[in-house]
Amino acid sequence: MAHKQLTKNPKYSITMRSSLLHLLLFIFTIILLHGSTTAKKQPLFGGSHPIKNLTDPHILDIANFAVTQHNKETNSNLNFERVIKGKIGVVEGLEYHLIIEAKDGTNICKYEVVVWEMEWLHFRNLTSFKLLKKKSQDAWKPVENLEKDVHALEMAGFAVMEHNKKDKDVLVLKKVVSGETQVVDGVKYRFVILAVDSAKVCHSYEAVVWEKAWIKFKKLTSFKLLKKLT
Repeated sequence: MAHKQLTKNPKYSITMRSSLLHLLLFIFTIILLHGSTTAKKQPLFGGSHPIKNLTDPHILDIANFAVTQHNKETNSNLNFERVIKGKIGVVEGLEYHLIIEAKDGTNICKYEVVVWEMEWLHFRNLTSFKLLKKKSQDAWKPVENLEKDVHALEMAGFAVMEHNKKDKDVLVLKKVVSGETQVVDGVKYRFVILAVDSAKVCHSYEAVVWEKAWIKFKKLTSFKLLKKLT
């Protein structure tokens, strides 16, 4: 019996190679997806390590970004001073945990900040900004030459006007007895004043005004009667 000689079919060969290539691509895609899923379950790919050079330009840039972003979000006016310590965590990018000092008016305060960065995407996000400690400059300080301090006297007058608007009162400021200031995210003024009511009776009051001059903000935060004089 004569055997037929098998001949190669070019179209069949091309189809087989194409199917094999698609199969390999499918397997490779499954491996990649599995790796991606595993990575998402483990946010800290490489753990974290302390920052050795705290004056590194990029670290300072990150710290400045944190302060600037915090100022935008809270209408604050902090000024970055220095990085005290920090560590870097490897996540989907880098996460910077920094302890910094920033000046709030005349106060230098300590903050803990966290910034997430994906440098290849030009992405940064401030994820945390916490006050850790204020220094002793936060104490109330007396206003020197109160009688000649025009701005302080204006703040006392503002306190009486705001009280009158809020309580529908008609107090008339007679005298600012004493005044103190406290620097905290702006300046707080605390006054003891004498004011006369609609019955021509003079009372002593304590008033507190909070001012952020750089954004033209001022608010009466407290106004209370201390005692009736006459």
